[in-house]
Formats: sequence, C-alpha cells, structure tokens
Amino acid sequence: MAQPISLSRKKKKSKQKTARLNLYSRVRGLLKETKSVEKGLQLITENFQLLPADFKKRDEIVRDLTEAFAPDYQGCPIHQFGSSINGFGMHGSDVDLFLDLNRPQISSKKTKIELRKLRKILTSQSQPGIFEEILLVGSRRCPIIKFTHKETGIECDLSLDNKLALRVSQLLQLYSSDLRVKQVVFALRVWAKLRRLAKVDEASGRSLLSSYALTFLALFYFMVCEPCPVIPAVCDLKKCIPGIKVEKIEKYECFVIPEGAELPPSENTKSSVELLQGFFKFYNQEISLDRDALILWDASRVPRNSLHQNSRYVNCEIGEMTMIDAFNLSNNVTANVNEKFCEHLASEMKQAAELSADWETKSSGPKVDASEGLAGLFRLIDLEADKKAKVRPVVGPMKGEQKNGEFHIILSITKATLNSGEFFEAARKKGLTPQQHWLYLAQVCTIKVLNEVFLAELHRVPSTSLNCDSTAVTNPALMTSSPSSASSTINSSTHSTVTTPAPHISLQCTCRCQVWEDRKERRTEMKKEFNLPLTYGDSLAFEKEVTQRLPKRQAGEPIVKFTCNLDEKASWNQRSQLLIKLCPSQSYLQKFKLFYKQFRSVIIQLNMFELNVTRIKNPYQISFAS
Repeated sequence: MAQPISLSRKKKKSKQKTARLNLYSRVRGLLKETKSVEKGLQLITENFQLLPADFKKRDEIVRDLTEAFAPDYQGCPIHQFGSSINGFGMHGSDVDLFLDLNRPQISSKKTKIELRKLRKILTSQSQPGIFEEILLVGSRRCPIIKFTHKETGIECDLSLDNKLALRVSQLLQLYSSDLRVKQVVFALRVWAKLRRLAKVDEASGRSLLSSYALTFLALFYFMVCEPCPVIPAVCDLKKCIPGIKVEKIEKYECFVIPEGAELPPSENTKSSVELLQGFFKFYNQEISLDRDALILWDASRVPRNSLHQNSRYVNCEIGEMTMIDAFNLSNNVTANVNEKFCEHLASEMKQAAELSADWETKSSGPKVDASEGLAGLFRLIDLEADKKAKVRPVVGPMKGEQKNGEFHIILSITKATLNSGEFFEAARKKGLTPQQHWLYLAQVCTIKVLNEVFLAELHRVPSTSLNCDSTAVTNPALMTSSPSSASSTINSSTHSTVTTPAPHISLQCTCRCQVWEDRKERRTEMKKEFNLPLTYGDSLAFEKEVTQRLPKRQAGEPIVKFTCNLDEKASWNQRSQLLIKLCPSQSYLQKFKLFYKQFRSVIIQLNMFELNVTRIKNPYQISFAS
C-alpha cells in the first residue's frame, strides 16, 4: 500500500508546483498592465475573485447533491459556506458544503455513521458520472466527505450541521463589503501562495497557514489599526448594524446577520496601499506571533500564556501561534503552525515590511511602478528561476550559498534549551546567561569540528583576540574557566578554544586530508556495527571516530583553503544564533563544495543533538575512543 501513497504525494507535489508557476505567470502578466500599486491591487482582486459563472457552477453542485440525497433526506437543505459566500473566494477554490439535518447536535459516532451513508449514496449506481474521487476523511473536530464534481471539476468538502461555519462565513461576507479590506486580503493570499506560506504542503508534511487563518490576521489588523479602525470588532457589530440577532450554536454565541446588511462608514480614510503597508508593519513591529494571543471577538490581544486565565478561553488550544476564531472561542485557527514555520512567517513579514515601506502612496506623491512595488513584494524575480526550470532544468545553488561567494550556516538555540534548569545552572556557574553559554558552546563546537573532525589547520586572524581553554567543552559538566596562553594556531595538540563567547571570531582554515570523501558511507557502516538506529543522534565523539576510520590521504599541498568567520546574530525573537560564514578561495571552490556539504551536515546535526537539549538520547551508551 505504500507505493500508491508515495505516488500520490509526488503527484500532489507536482500539482502544487504547477499551480504555483501558473499563479506566478498570471500575476506577472497582470502587473505588466499597470504602473501603480493601487491599480495592481484592483486588478488582482478583479481577476482572482469568483465570477457569476463560478457561482452558477457551485449552485449546480448543490442542485445535484440535493437530488441525490432527496429520497433519504427529504427536507434537509444543503448550504454553502466558506469561500463560496464569504466574499474572499478565489477562482479555483474548493466548495465547502454541509447537509442540515435539522436535528439537535449529534455525537461524533453518529456523525460518522451518517457520513458513511452519504458516501454510499454518492458512490451508488444511481449517480453515474456525477461525483468521483469520493473519500471519507475522519477528523476529531469535523469529519467530512471529499469528492469531485465531475461536470465542473470542482473539489468539494461535505460535512453535517456545520451552522457555526455558516455564521462565520456570513460575518466575513459583511467585512468584505469594504473594498479596501477585500483588496488587501486578496493581495495577502496571493503573496502567501507565492511565498509558500499558504495551505499544507502534503508532500513534505509541513503545516502552513490556511487562507482562513490569514484572513483572520488581516481582519484583526483592520480592527485595531491607527488612527482608527477600518471595521468594527465582532462584539461591536450588534450596536452598529440593525437587525442582527443572537443565536446560540453548540455553546457559542453567534450573530445572525441579516441579508443585505452593510458596515457603517469608516472614519479611517487610508487607501488599500497604505493598509497593506500597515499590515506588514503591524505584524513586524507591534505583534509577537509566538507570544501574543489575538482575539477577533473583541479585537484584543493578551499574552498567550495567560489566555487560560479567562474562563471563556479555558478550552482553547494554545499553539506556537494563537489566533482565536470569531465565534468558536475554543478554536485556535493557527493551531497547526509549528515553531519553525512561525519563525519563517515572522521573517517573511519583516522582509515584506521592508519591501513595502518605500512605496509612494496616493496621498504622498507619484505612484510606484508595480515592477518595484507588488512585483517586489511577491518577489517575482526569485520565482523566475522556477519558471525556467520547467523548460530547462538548472542546478541551483547549494544550501547557504550566497551571491557574494560566501557559504552561510546558522545555528540557533532552541526553546527547550532556554527552559532547561540544568542548562541554566551550568550557565550560572560560568557567570553567563543561558544564551551566552549556548553561544560559547556553539563557537567551541564549530572550532572542534573543523580541527578534530575535518583535521583542518586553523590560524587566527591577528585582529581576533581570544582566551583559550584546554578542556573539552561540548559537555557543560566538563567546562572550566582556567585560561591558557593564546597562540595564533589551533590544532589537535594544543586543543585551544575560547572560554567566553565573542561577538566575532575569524579563522584561516587549511585542509590537507580529504576526510569528507566516503564519510556518509563510513558513518552508516559504523551505525550498523554498533547496532545503532540510522536516526541515532549525532555526537562529536561519534564524528571523530568516523574520521579515525577513514584513510588519511594527506597531501603536501592544501586541498581546500577558506576563511571561517563566527558571528553572533540575534534572531527576530531575540534568541541567540551563531552565523558561520565560510569564504573559500576560488582556486579551491570545487573541492570546497564537497567539504562544505559534509561539514554542514555534521554541524547541523551536532547543533540539534549535542548543543541543544533534546529528548533523543543514545540508548546504547556506546563509548567511542577519544
């Protein structure tokens, strides 16, 4: 069974890449037609929003489903929700539907029984050629039936009694009536798709932002932006829109918004361009994505660690990002986001804020050329390589390879390490903060890997002043503070390293032994020899043993020469990072790339399993020769 799943993932990955390239081509073509960012936002909205023909196709799907279910579910209407009615639907988006059974809330077990019955109806012989690719997808929160309507080719998700989602969709439809809101949300959704921030990349298993979550982030900004809100908070709608009724669904208070309701005129007169700029600035400067909980109901934010102190949110799942649903106050719409993606999103927000900061707005001067404005925001130039690769495959740069010829590796301290009491105590004994202590270990580890694993001759650049320590320091328990005299050369015999973290260290490195060749194969052989799982966490002792078992083909002349700079770097969330910059001599570039591939692999593994606190331990307690 594994083979079809693998093929399916490859197919999905290929489909996603094709969709992204098609989106790139379409956006690029649109931006060629305009010379202003404002006009670009207008064109994106007009060309990506659902058209009357799209709504007609969706109505056909509802009609076909109603006819199919009529014999068994007479009088049970089928409702559309989500992108079909919320005003933010994009061409090609799925159709979300639910069958209203007009019954009190039923258990999840009975829901699955009903869904199996519906699936059987859709797959029966009485529905030939109407529905295909029918699949029941179980979920703790909302199980669904996924299927494709054959005539229109539209993918659909069918659930039961999902009135809560219907009310939220109607709420979003109300907010989308402000054209500025609609234009900014459409631009953000295109930006997120082009920057690979939206949806779930099923091929790699990475959880990304849903369009739903991204829309909520935008609405939250519109509710709190300066000098005054563009739209009212959810809880304030009852005061400013006549005819709104309160309805209790499950245990949550929802609003039934009357048809044709309109938002009151906003006192905020900013243009769509200014609001888009403000969105990125807001999430770059005023919001900490990993610390703040954002609540759409009353447009408030609280430290996420104190969210459960309020009884209304006691059942809400707190994640790396926390954005609370409009009506379902126990639903975190960004609960799927992990720490790595949260950091990546913050980085993309920062870059977008910088790229959009220099746009000239309608009120402050001439309009910007879209090739610099929206095209710069979407980074269409970066995507040009992907477009060309479809026609003529090209070999891209190595990971960390920079345009200036340098090769960068970034090591980061993890949250688990910062929260470790044992690590904190080791840092305190050294008179350092945990972040300084980790930076010290990372600098030492890098020097040891170069010197003891890859047998590089290391010479300090004269301007670098370092204290030295002769003790093995990758284990905090072994650290001492007694310095030895500094020398200009670091080698295995002197075993010199720094005793305190320095903001900058520069080394000249020369390799005369090609110990990176066949390294991967020898590492695998050793793991089999010691009966270690292939996923065994790496260690410095293990890598030194791998080097010992490799043939030492030492050459008189250098095989590789490069400069290594170790720089302290602060991340967006103020956690310590070590930036390793390697600058090879051009005459050694080809050999250097072979070295760099293995060096990068080793140092990243050591950062994960030795420099940072991890639950993965060596279960075999193998002792390698020093």
